[in-house]
Amino acid sequence: MPRIIDQNLGQEQLGFWDFSWSLVNYLTLTGVGIGSGVSRYVSKYMASGNSQSISRVVISSYFLQTLVVIAGFILFFLLITQTSLIVPDSLHNESSNIGIILFLAASISFQLVLSPSRGVINGCHRWDITNIINVASRLLSSALMATVILLGGSLLDMAISYFLVTLIMETSRCIISFRICAPLTFSKEHIDFRTSIKMMKFGSSQFAIESLPLFYAQAISIIITQSLGPANLAIFARTQAILKYIELFISRHTRILMPTASALLEEGRTAELQEIYLNSTKFSLALGIPALLVYFSCGDLIISLWMSEQYVDKALIYTLSLGYLLPITMSASMNILIGINKHSYILWLNLSIITIGSVILFLFTSSQYELSLAILGGIMVLLLTITYGILTPLYCIHSLNISFAHFLRHCIVKTFACNIPLFIAVALFLHSPTENGRYFIVAALLASSLLYWHFLLAAESKERALKKIRAFYN
Repeated sequence: MPRIIDQNLGQEQLGFWDFSWSLVNYLTLTGVGIGSGVSRYVSKYMASGNSQSISRVVISSYFLQTLVVIAGFILFFLLITQTSLIVPDSLHNESSNIGIILFLAASISFQLVLSPSRGVINGCHRWDITNIINVASRLLSSALMATVILLGGSLLDMAISYFLVTLIMETSRCIISFRICAPLTFSKEHIDFRTSIKMMKFGSSQFAIESLPLFYAQAISIIITQSLGPANLAIFARTQAILKYIELFISRHTRILMPTASALLEEGRTAELQEIYLNSTKFSLALGIPALLVYFSCGDLIISLWMSEQYVDKALIYTLSLGYLLPITMSASMNILIGINKHSYILWLNLSIITIGSVILFLFTSSQYELSLAILGGIMVLLLTITYGILTPLYCIHSLNISFAHFLRHCIVKTFACNIPLFIAVALFLHSPTENGRYFIVAALLASSLLYWHFLLAAESKERALKKIRAFYN
């Protein structure tokens, strides 16, 4: 989609599309984590067989979510249309620009209203359905928006297309959630004020700890737009986009830990909870390290093939690919803490650190100092590394009564050792960046894969893999 927008509408329009999403994503604040909190309580009550509580939690969440989102959208509408506080005067000159933002905002609002349905499906551990709906939604919206642009449409037409697809897919998700969760029934008697408040209290802290990096990144995007212009934001967003896909790939695996941890805690299976956390972190590192190192060394080639050479900023690629290592690979810690309901303390600590860092960054950009994209990206990933890459996992192993030495030995040392061939190949390529150097990186990936097989995979996992290989060839 970014390439299609760039080729048909230009880099400035692509930058405005990114800027619009940077604004609209703040609307997710009105969600206050209610939808995600539903997943924990549905899983908990399913494990204990408390069907009445499932309906009360879900229906109360729908009721509260609708009220909060409507109020949030009205406030957002007034800020966007009546003032230039958020959208500069230059962007108010074209009514279509405001229309783009409002249609995207309406899409996010509708998703939030029906977000408890996501929690129901995830709480029932039906991740297959969640992923099918997510993939179908992305494919359908991308196909429709691409068609609109190729037929000569505008960004406003794209925003309308995205809104229509959102209506269809989120309504379908809601219907499916009631069908797969047998104990769930809809009745106004299930609306309970105290349950709504409980969901808001739990969800708000969970939502903040999950969404703080997102809002921090959106703030950086807005700062870039105001100080360096939409064209530079387009470069920054494309460089970051590849990393976001790596993050999504890993976080989709660790997200199942939240309802799982809740169920294991309810059943008193602490040892299994510790083992799941350690293995999840180990394999998050095993997936993340090679992906980030390949992007570090080949990111310029990837972005050139995807977009064009004018979107390549090597310093930014190096900074973000290294800086995102711990924030991406330590995502299991956050999900475990939410699942066992011990995330409030780390939330406030992370919030304080990121808020202080954001204020300092804003003061720098408001003064005579002109920061480059690489420096802005470096500041962003530094704070994320401190909070979500270091402090959050340390607090998680403390909460689970796991020694730091055991965590280091089980998750960090062994995984990094298996990637030594890849580290050497990337270092050689950085010293002498030739095309042949990338072939050495491919060879190093194969060597690390063999080390993964020998040292990281459990015997039963190897046996299952071998059985599938034999069955395939037979």
